[in-house]
Amino acid sequence: MKKLLALLLALVMVLGLAACGSGNTTPTAAPDNAPAADNAETAAPTAAELEPVTLKIWFHGSTVTPDASAKVMESVNAYLKDKINATIEPIWGTWGDFDQATVTALAGGDKVDMYFTCNWSADEYNKYAKDGYWVKLDDMLDTYAPELKATIPQDIWDCAKTNGYDGLGIYAVPGLKDTATQNCWDVNGTLLAELGYNVDDVCNAGLDYYSDEFAEMLQKAKDLKGKDFYPLLIEPVVLERMVTHSSIITGDLPTGFDSSKLRYQWQRSTDSGSTWTNIEGATSGKYTPMAADMGDTVRIRVVVTANGYLGEIVGAAVKVSKAANNNYPAVIQLEAEQDGAGNYIGFKITNFDSDCEYVYSTTSMPDWSANQITSATVTGLTSDTTYYVFARFKETATHTAGSIVSRNSIKLYENVPLQYVLLDGYDSGNTIYIKKGESVTLRVNADPSNANSWNEITFKDSSTTGTSNITISNEIIAASGTTATPFPKDHTITITGVSTGSATLDASYSGPTLPYYGRWDVVVYDDSTVANALRLENVYTYEDITLSVNDEAELPTELPKLLPENSGYHLEWRILKRGTSGATYVTENDNIKLEDGKIKPKAAHAASEKTQLELVAVKDGSDTYKTLPKTSLFYVTVTAAPVIELTGLTVAPAKVNLGIGDTITLSAVKEPVNAAGSLTWTSDKPDIAAVSSTGEVTAKAQGTAIITATCGTKSASCTVTVGHTHDTDAQPWVYMDPGTHIKTCTAGDDFKMEAHDFSAWTKVDDTNHSRTCSKCKKSGETANYTETANHNWQWVVDTAATPNAAGKQHEECVDCHAKRSENTEIPMLTSIMVEHLTVAKPVKDAAAAMATTTDSAYTVANTEWMAADGTPLAIGGKFQPGTVYTVKITLETAGAGVFSVKSTYNTIEGKTATVSPTLTDDNHADSVILTYTFDATEGTYVPTKPAITTVTLPDGKVGDAYSQTLAATGTNPITWSIEAGTLPDGLTLVGDTIKGTPSKAGDFKFTVKATNGGGSDTKELTIKIADAEAAKYHNVTLTGAGTGATGAGSHAAGTTVNIYAGTKSGYTFNGWISDDVTVLSASSKNASFVMPDKDVTVKANWVYNGGGSSGGGYTYYTIKATAGVNGSISPTGNVSVREGRDQTFTITPNKGYAVAKVLIDSKNVGAVKSYTFENVKKNHTIEVVFMKASGNPQTGVFVDVPEGSYYEEAVNWAVEKGITTGTDATHFSPDGICTRAQAVTFLWRAAGSPAAKSAVMPFTDVKAGSYYYDAVLWAVENGITKGTSDTMFSPDATCSRAQIVTFLWRSQKSPAAGTANPFTDVKASAYYADAVLWAVKEDVTKGTTNTTFSPDANCTRAQIVTFIWRALAE
Repeated sequence: MKKLLALLLALVMVLGLAACGSGNTTPTAAPDNAPAADNAETAAPTAAELEPVTLKIWFHGSTVTPDASAKVMESVNAYLKDKINATIEPIWGTWGDFDQATVTALAGGDKVDMYFTCNWSADEYNKYAKDGYWVKLDDMLDTYAPELKATIPQDIWDCAKTNGYDGLGIYAVPGLKDTATQNCWDVNGTLLAELGYNVDDVCNAGLDYYSDEFAEMLQKAKDLKGKDFYPLLIEPVVLERMVTHSSIITGDLPTGFDSSKLRYQWQRSTDSGSTWTNIEGATSGKYTPMAADMGDTVRIRVVVTANGYLGEIVGAAVKVSKAANNNYPAVIQLEAEQDGAGNYIGFKITNFDSDCEYVYSTTSMPDWSANQITSATVTGLTSDTTYYVFARFKETATHTAGSIVSRNSIKLYENVPLQYVLLDGYDSGNTIYIKKGESVTLRVNADPSNANSWNEITFKDSSTTGTSNITISNEIIAASGTTATPFPKDHTITITGVSTGSATLDASYSGPTLPYYGRWDVVVYDDSTVANALRLENVYTYEDITLSVNDEAELPTELPKLLPENSGYHLEWRILKRGTSGATYVTENDNIKLEDGKIKPKAAHAASEKTQLELVAVKDGSDTYKTLPKTSLFYVTVTAAPVIELTGLTVAPAKVNLGIGDTITLSAVKEPVNAAGSLTWTSDKPDIAAVSSTGEVTAKAQGTAIITATCGTKSASCTVTVGHTHDTDAQPWVYMDPGTHIKTCTAGDDFKMEAHDFSAWTKVDDTNHSRTCSKCKKSGETANYTETANHNWQWVVDTAATPNAAGKQHEECVDCHAKRSENTEIPMLTSIMVEHLTVAKPVKDAAAAMATTTDSAYTVANTEWMAADGTPLAIGGKFQPGTVYTVKITLETAGAGVFSVKSTYNTIEGKTATVSPTLTDDNHADSVILTYTFDATEGTYVPTKPAITTVTLPDGKVGDAYSQTLAATGTNPITWSIEAGTLPDGLTLVGDTIKGTPSKAGDFKFTVKATNGGGSDTKELTIKIADAEAAKYHNVTLTGAGTGATGAGSHAAGTTVNIYAGTKSGYTFNGWISDDVTVLSASSKNASFVMPDKDVTVKANWVYNGGGSSGGGYTYYTIKATAGVNGSISPTGNVSVREGRDQTFTITPNKGYAVAKVLIDSKNVGAVKSYTFENVKKNHTIEVVFMKASGNPQTGVFVDVPEGSYYEEAVNWAVEKGITTGTDATHFSPDGICTRAQAVTFLWRAAGSPAAKSAVMPFTDVKAGSYYYDAVLWAVENGITKGTSDTMFSPDATCSRAQIVTFLWRSQKSPAAGTANPFTDVKASAYYADAVLWAVKEDVTKGTTNTTFSPDANCTRAQIVTFIWRALAE
């Protein structure tokens, strides 16, 4: 124990929560007057009382000389000996051996007592805490180092907590030296504005010296200021900042800085701070963590821009921990379990809640690590024993395990006397509140749960013998009698408030001792006495807060519910102030002030003092408050502001040249910036350069002077040369980095930089080529700087292969044009033979099918059927009698083969194919179309009457292009017209499509008509047109463009952007490509595209003119195609594609599976069944991932019903029962809204689609022939719906959760509802209340949370099918 105490007090072992710098942190011992913690029995021991101890400590940092280390350790040990009777024995190491040193130390090789640990290297802190190498410090910190505990912010201590060997706690003292130091960019805002840029442009350039965008900014600066001007100052710039929550202390910002010019962005790290990503939408100074943040680290990044100043401030990283869970579990209902012989063997929790965790014990206190209950029934227990069962809510992704515990007991005896009576929601001794004129019904429970012996129980008001303020119904429970009788668990009593006042409710009986099984206080109130009924629904627990006098803290905002609701009172935090006349509740005392939702310190607390904050009920619109019978509270402790020690001092610039009479104000920056101490300035030669008290230097005579700034024991200086003339231009160019060289003035305060002047690449050998800068040398070398790099090889076709002859190709470096692998043969192309192509011939009433083949050299890309009159027939459509049909089958190559004049094609049903295009000895093709014409089918052709299937049309917006195709079943051709009403201004009906650009806002109703030879159908539709929005502007970036290119810059969304590629000497333009837009005329230098609502990058491609053969050879690229398990892709493997050609891949899932995603060059393009690479100009990859899918009788899968989803089984059942077939062949659309028409139709189909007895439809908006017509008639007859009015059903209105549960309840003949209402948003008077209670009782719904049902929320297709399945499936 003596070593542990000395270890803590030495405070050398620190936790690196930020990237560690090279500076050292001075260890400090606990002060002599450090107070003991509140729970300590004795004060901390003095040095004289401690046994002497030697501590072996491993230090990391720069190399330390023996002399220096001896002197330092001599002073340190003298200090520690005096303070804590300890001596340090150091082991010196460097950062280079840090990881290996940790392994060595923990292996016992050096018997180390204290060690620096961190999370930025192999997660060492967490890992070794779990392995038991670090000691848990929580109790010792409270006892022996309370001032240290108060000095470091609580957020940092929370971040240091980890689940170690001895449980959750602090296993190291966190270091704070890095939280204030962040690298940032300092930009001349005035110059930036002159160049036409702003801060966003700098950020968008990626803060990258070598980006094209940044190079453009630098070039503009040189063009504006002259060739001798260089705008980029290369020097290490570190600005000091302290970021605490949303408060930013920036003492060294320029005078007059506008603090409103701050742009916030919160960031998240999932790897302990190694990488950071922006949190979408988190752009204010305050951020509330979400479930996705739990266990991760968050920080704030602030960009400051004002008064020509740009800086970036990054706050300290904070680990997100879970919130307290204050939910109240239900009273536990227990039943005894017996074996076949009647012996008691356990118990059953009849109201088992999967959101709770349960344990049992033979004592009255829970042990959550033992006897855990995972299912409702527990067996294997001992008879003649009393068991206590405990419940609390489980730990979740965002909350800790519940702080409120429910308890009940059960006695596994033959004869179990009743001890207590419980009322749902009220323990004995609690207060029951009832509003005058209202009633509350409570279920009666037994304790023990299996009590089988009791006296007659009478619930009565024992507080009066006269008129009571309450009445009680069903108040008597008959005695159990002489034989064991189960307690009546469904017995309820109803208490009604008759008059305002109080009552004492006793569950009384005639007994030898206490004359009641339970006693409760009852308060009856009305609107005038509602203050007497104020109480918290649940009493939440809150953590205590410790903060320094310079900080602020947010008051907790997640508060319990104040009952009764709508009382005219609300909850507020107040300070408990005790005095001689009693306690009062105020918003300010000597130490803190509560203001604007924050705790604002005024003065530090004296030792062991703290302020108590409680929740009180405050009357709306006044300052009148009412204390609560049980309330939530926490304590606030304010500590003194820490004195910040100065660790360093920097003067900038370090060197400067001045002319006589010139002045310059030097900048001195303390480290940290808020360290104690003031600055003084001196000059060693004031006759040459004098300095003022503010750091202003005045040049007086030629020569050199040293200007020194001093603060405490730290100093820094600047060398001032007066009368020096820059000789930068006369100096040689020196290599700086791979892209730049530099020349520097001999005085060191002026320099010039420029890009290397390289020669052309020349071949060195078959691996490398090189180029040489004509101007610079590396320092200490005599030869000019030469860059060496690997060749960039690419295949070039000399002679293309044909079906009649092989081709030739070679590899050529695109940079130096060296060649290798010359005369490599390209195999002769193989002519494809079509031998096993087939398609089902037209037969009356049969379905048109796709063509198929077993040949592997090609694939069937498309099959098109057409009648003799030109009417197309879709796949799956029925062949009509007496009609001649033609089929066109498109074939595409599946490998290296091609279609040529040598190719042959089999007949189908004796019919010979016509081939397009025509192939000769001089050409070949990757795709052909085969046309087969069959004999007329038998019978007479009768067209099918149209039936319009379009139900709704999407909304539009003024100024936005609109296009929507109408749909109908029936025999084509079908003609469309407007029967009644008018389309929105600017829209017209063209064929089957409503299109155009709306010019006027409003709701437009009209009736469309579909007509063919079999008849016609009409439907009323509505289009809503919204007002136009203001134009949004975004940036267009052109990469790879040549001289004179145009089109880059800011453009309005929705407008056409014209771009021009410019010119490049020695190169030929080779087309535009973009991942953001579709470029029109992409092969032309002059192209265009429609600007989307986002930034766009378009790349210009060029081909070097020196490569290839004069005979017009080809370049080939490779597309690597791979597929995961449970499906295939065709073609597969490495597919060779000629430059400029297209290549299509077909994706086929195995039965029972669907495409999950398709990755093109690692980018997800969705769950597509085929993908075409167009105009191939480079190598690509395509990768397919498959997933298990839900069943569908038409296609075998719904791709949007994931395996394991809560609605998967319900959807499969609904498909099997014919309730739904999805929104199309492969989609169920689980998150889509469900209309009232769809909901009633689902229920009707689930009932077997019975015929309606009546033909009279009461609703004018339910048209005959609509898909839901019969379902609505049936629903009206069976009392399921009465419509939204006497004449309206509103079929297209979205169905709410309340409506669908009510429909379902009525379809089951409105059975008796359950008695327990867990939902606060389902009022007893609501039309759907009984339906919801029934649904809860039947496990149809559990609500959207434990306490809410969300009756008005839209019901999704997944939810409605799940409700029906739970209610009706066997």
